[in-house]
Amino acid sequence: MKLPKLTLASPKLNWVSSMKQRLAKIFRRLNLSQALFIMATPMLALSNDWGFAGLLIVIGLALEFWPKFIQLWHSLPGKGLIFFCYAFVANFALVSAAGVINDITGVNADHLSYTHNFAILLYLPIWIIGFTFIALLFLQITLPLYLLLLVLLKPFGLRAVKLVTSTSYPLLTGILRLTLSAILLSQISLHYQDEIIRASGQIKIDLDNALVISGNEDSLQELQGAPQLPVRLEKDKPAKKILNYQDFVVMSLNIFIYQFESDQFSRCHISDNARVIELNDYEVLEVTRDNAAKFGYAYQVKACVSPAMGH
Repeated sequence: MKLPKLTLASPKLNWVSSMKQRLAKIFRRLNLSQALFIMATPMLALSNDWGFAGLLIVIGLALEFWPKFIQLWHSLPGKGLIFFCYAFVANFALVSAAGVINDITGVNADHLSYTHNFAILLYLPIWIIGFTFIALLFLQITLPLYLLLLVLLKPFGLRAVKLVTSTSYPLLTGILRLTLSAILLSQISLHYQDEIIRASGQIKIDLDNALVISGNEDSLQELQGAPQLPVRLEKDKPAKKILNYQDFVVMSLNIFIYQFESDQFSRCHISDNARVIELNDYEVLEVTRDNAAKFGYAYQVKACVSPAMGH
């Protein structure tokens, strides 16, 4: 009597679970900066709003370069370089603060020293963050040139200096980092180019060799004598009713000037419900509340009317 053969059923391979296990194994080897880069990739590819994606990219870059920044800070030449860069940025913040005070009041910022210092405090963090943001992105663009220089100088015994922390999949991470940085830089460049054109009403030429007018129909009248090219009118986009940081700074400076910088009492004559800042012996800057103004305050330079001058 023959016994029946026992056969064991071979387990069917579950490709879905196998792929999940492989992806989980890969993601466990990634650090936080690599995970942020991967999260930012579909955001840049599938969405026009690149603000949050840009924030993820910059945080990832900062995490990778922070150890090198600390190492640079602990050396004397590194401290000198860092101080030089941020002193350069602080000078721009100083000039920006003086310019915005002049735009608000119509007088030189030297006459409003406290407001000038307050404006510097408001602008300096933005300038530092913006400079660091752009520097990190430009560093990614120049990194391939650094690697090429290392290859050319390797016969002379030049030792390479690692600019980023050690990670898994360094080649793929470097390519992804370079690609995201280049895309983000191009998006920033296009954004500010459109803002400048929209603000100044400039005329540009698109890829179809046609004149593009940013504005309304009245802008077409400025084309008399222009080259004979097809014209396409680009309507102004409606302004977003969002208080941006620049508006916040201007509003804060207006309040600061009226509440703290200006004087309620002065030797010069003051109008009703007004405050003054003495510019010199003969002139004052009068600050008044004005509901018709954008931020609620109006400024006017007037002659100083005082008993000492025979008035």
